[in-house]
Amino acid sequence: MAAPPPTSGAPSSPSDTGPLTAADLVGKVTAAARGKRTYHVTAVPIDNTLTYAAEGSVRIGSVDTDHVDIDTAADLDITVQVKPNDGNPPQALRFITLDTKTYVEVTPVYQPPPGKPWVALDRQAQDDFTNSMFGFNDVGVQETVPTAYDLAMLAAGGEITGSSPEGDATRYKITLDLRKAMDSLTNPYLKDEAKYALDAGGRSEDFELVVDRQYTMLSLKSSAKVVSTGQPVVYEVRFDKWGDPVDLSTPPPAETTTR
Repeated sequence: MAAPPPTSGAPSSPSDTGPLTAADLVGKVTAAARGKRTYHVTAVPIDNTLTYAAEGSVRIGSVDTDHVDIDTAADLDITVQVKPNDGNPPQALRFITLDTKTYVEVTPVYQPPPGKPWVALDRQAQDDFTNSMFGFNDVGVQETVPTAYDLAMLAAGGEITGSSPEGDATRYKITLDLRKAMDSLTNPYLKDEAKYALDAGGRSEDFELVVDRQYTMLSLKSSAKVVSTGQPVVYEVRFDKWGDPVDLSTPPPAETTTR
């Protein structure tokens, strides 16, 4: 469905006058992101306890949207502020993913061996520590790499409900219909994610996407509710330093252990 006329005299898109569908907009934004590939990201929880603050550097992977999953989304180095379920205070965990291999730098709370703060994670392992770490990592990746998650969902089930200018940028309001997304998606990973949200009672989510005139993402805000509790889940992700070099490398082997 085409976007409604923008409010306050805003252009209907950053660089032309024709209205955009959500799929059109996502296609342009994804193309711009893949063209630059690298960026710095900051994820800020606004009103929730189910997402985490995160910050770091990202290099978008080359796997296309129809086949991407959580491990192939990007190479990245992000620090995630997590909330353990064991009564300990929030912990800052640093995750590095490079060539689909993921490492975590743990805090003393997790009692790493002396001189070995890094753990090489294996998604095939089923111990509690590994499952917890991948749980934290996966939320961080979903927040900070929207080309492999939120944007793909919006392309499949989103509808632009309004737009407004912000200086040289444009803010788009988009509503995600989870049922429409699940029915339209062909990527098994993303389809399962949409189904999970539907099975939990979700129906829709609201987004605000801010892009410049070249369709480069400046920020993405997500708002939803946990159906069982009515608890809001709101977070904003901010992007900068697009195209700048990023230094991504695996941890020193001498400081790394396995589980």
